[in-house]
Amino acid sequence: MESKAYELGNYPKASNIQALIAKSVFNVDSCEKLQPYLRYYARQCRQVTSVAMSNGAVFPLRTNAEMLDIIVAIRNATPRDDLIANLETNWCAAAEPLSFDPDIIQNAIDLAVRILTMIDVGNFSNVYTGREPITWTSGTLTEFLKAQGLFDALPKIPCDGIKLDTEFHVYNIELIAGLEVELTTNLCDHLLLQEDHNGRVVYIFHHAAFLQSHSTDPIVFPADFIEETLHTLGILFPKGSRKVERWYRGKAKQEDLDPTLLRCRHPKRRIEDYKYWRDRLVNLKEAFDEPGSRSLRQWWHDRRDATQWYTLWIAVFFTVFFGLAQTVIGILQLYKS
Repeated sequence: MESKAYELGNYPKASNIQALIAKSVFNVDSCEKLQPYLRYYARQCRQVTSVAMSNGAVFPLRTNAEMLDIIVAIRNATPRDDLIANLETNWCAAAEPLSFDPDIIQNAIDLAVRILTMIDVGNFSNVYTGREPITWTSGTLTEFLKAQGLFDALPKIPCDGIKLDTEFHVYNIELIAGLEVELTTNLCDHLLLQEDHNGRVVYIFHHAAFLQSHSTDPIVFPADFIEETLHTLGILFPKGSRKVERWYRGKAKQEDLDPTLLRCRHPKRRIEDYKYWRDRLVNLKEAFDEPGSRSLRQWWHDRRDATQWYTLWIAVFFTVFFGLAQTVIGILQLYKS
């Protein structure tokens, strides 16, 4: 591969390096929409290499080109054991024997998988994530992904009565349901609803351009998985919604946002049409619909059932009115006496 002089971990500003990344990762020629992904790429390289080298060891990959060689091999269905053997051979030939560390070889392969899939793969020393690590130990990447429950396309939770209406989007999920929406770069966390010390949080994977780029040559992910994931983004980020757009632009740094997300295709709204994400959609929609304890602000903005909304606020109005009237009457009676 060309361009061996570019250092791994720096943002790839050069157009030829950006094109090389687009070709190696997605097999596409253009990286025009991939700027947010390229920032993810550089950030992952910096984070993984700094963690791996925290004990003074040498990282076996120094340039973008060396990293992309491994990614191309993974796309070509090279088993993990062969990837490790090739990297060990190249490293031992170039580095001093004392710098060899088998764990860092594993870290280098995991970094390549992260860049290719945007899934947090790997187990790194001195890093606490609070969850069970996702580890690829043998076989090809396709075999590894098939073993993950996310990709089995076998939903288990009943979906009777679940409707993915037009009010079900990220802005209302926070405003009406009171859930915190957190944008994530980990595809495996998409639509995951969890409880933390501040309440309930739902994670949304928002790199639409990454998914669209993979759809042109669907070797890494099944084509229907990519399509379905984009449909979930179309539901949560409806095209043309100004309040959703304002919400998104205020959620993270501008350079980390993916403008493609706000132009996703018209989504499917039948829950039965979803295989990969149905269970998580059901959990999220049930949390969105459940009454629970809400603030007055949440009740004010929840106008999905117009009859219920008017009934509630008419009752509130008369309660406040008669309460105020009684107070005034009581004060007047007290004054006269």
